Amino acid sequence: MIQKKAIVIGFDGGAFEILEPWLQEGKLPNIEMIMENGVIADMESQLPPVTSPNWKCYSTGMNPGKLGLFWWENVDVENRKVTYPQERTMKKTEYWDILEGKKAVINMPTTFPPKEIDGFVISGPPDTPNDDFYRPRDLKDLMDKFGYKIRPERHYMREGPRKKKLKAAEEMLDIIETKFDFTAHLIENNDLDFIHLTIFYINVLQHFFWNDQPTKKGWMLIDDKIGEFIERFGDDYTFFFMSDHGSNKIKNVLNINTWLEEKGYLVTKMGKEKTLDALGLNMQNISRIANYVFSKKTLDKLQEKLPDYLMDEIPEKGGTLRKEQKGKVIDWDKSRAVASGQGPVYLIGDEGEKEKIKEELLEDFDELVEKGLVERVFEREDIYWGEYVEEGPDLILDQGQGVHITGDVGKEKSIDKPGRWKGENKKTGMFMAYGDEIREDEKIKEFSILDIAPTVLHFYSKKIPKEVDGDVKKEVFDKGSDIFKRKVTVKTKRGKEEEEKLDSAISKLDI
Repeated sequence: MIQKKAIVIGFDGGAFEILEPWLQEGKLPNIEMIMENGVIADMESQLPPVTSPNWKCYSTGMNPGKLGLFWWENVDVENRKVTYPQERTMKKTEYWDILEGKKAVINMPTTFPPKEIDGFVISGPPDTPNDDFYRPRDLKDLMDKFGYKIRPERHYMREGPRKKKLKAAEEMLDIIETKFDFTAHLIENNDLDFIHLTIFYINVLQHFFWNDQPTKKGWMLIDDKIGEFIERFGDDYTFFFMSDHGSNKIKNVLNINTWLEEKGYLVTKMGKEKTLDALGLNMQNISRIANYVFSKKTLDKLQEKLPDYLMDEIPEKGGTLRKEQKGKVIDWDKSRAVASGQGPVYLIGDEGEKEKIKEELLEDFDELVEKGLVERVFEREDIYWGEYVEEGPDLILDQGQGVHITGDVGKEKSIDKPGRWKGENKKTGMFMAYGDEIREDEKIKEFSILDIAPTVLHFYSKKIPKEVDGDVKKEVFDKGSDIFKRKVTVKTKRGKEEEEKLDSAISKLDI
């Protein structure tokens, strides 16, 4: 038998939990067919369970400590600033870099700027700008023909009446459909040896609508497209389906930085932000008024012309600031801890002070665990390892079931009811596989997002780089297949990056 090639389709925030009622109703027949005739697993993401770092964890098979990405922001305590080191998204080898032949990587977050590969790369949201996000550059004409867009044109999800939010949701459904149709065209018209496609906006629908009709329509559309792909390409390709993390309904909101302020760990310098909000000059009110007064074309022009620093100065409702200005309002001299959203907590002080702060915080965090707001508290070294581990958060909160932890600074209440977000990320996502070489009706008990890269590399008979943290899950493959019988091999030769580090270290030796 000639081995097939692979199509990997990723769903941001995909989880069996939200699909179960619709599976019971028979609304997702193709996903149901895969579950009955293929392999499934509850896949564990890396903490925090967020788009960044987890899409990069998937593509490299490495934990955040090796990537240097710990959320959508890294808190640089030493230099007293909050940043997102986007250049690190390009440093590590992604598993498709090892594969030969022509490839297509479509719409995956954390792939901007797009790499040059043999084939096609289109960077995905939310961290991708609206131009120069694809390679090769002559792909633009085809993208325009399909109406390919990175993000919706309507700006109603932050604030606005439900009717307008539903219009924005319809545009997201169009974007999802376009991603499938565009990718299908690439497959049909190119001899592609590997394809990855991310469906990002399904999780945005889950965030704002949870399991309401827009999300249900989104998953039914996805199910239809999965069926089309299997029918059209199933003779030549094996299918892998995965998510970067899961999703669950929000019942409580924990504003962790407000909680840290109440406990005396965080001190801020909030002044003009609260004043502007008191005058009604917050992002929500400005957005609401602008949407009614200006046309969409005018709004787009205004958004392009206004400098980033001015947009960053406008607070959210309640006077809270977005992460771009977060570092500026922290009183670093008086604070002992600050947090990012969805789990990471950074301690402020020298090493001796940090140990004392950690002991106190761990004791105080027991209160959040007892209330069910936090499931468990991890120390950095418990879950991260690698060259960037010292830059990571000192403590990581694993969110409780149905809890959304925000990283906002300036919220009035430490514990609150859900706001505009109805669904939140959780660490348990999903994995499925289907094809001739895949086992039938099999559920794998333990499966990590880090296992996908080495498993797909093994599918292609490739050696697994030593730096990869995940394992090859041979139980995905049929016991009679060559893939299952094939020995797992690990690449022992140092790569270019390792050679450069070794040469640098040797040059510094006093010998």
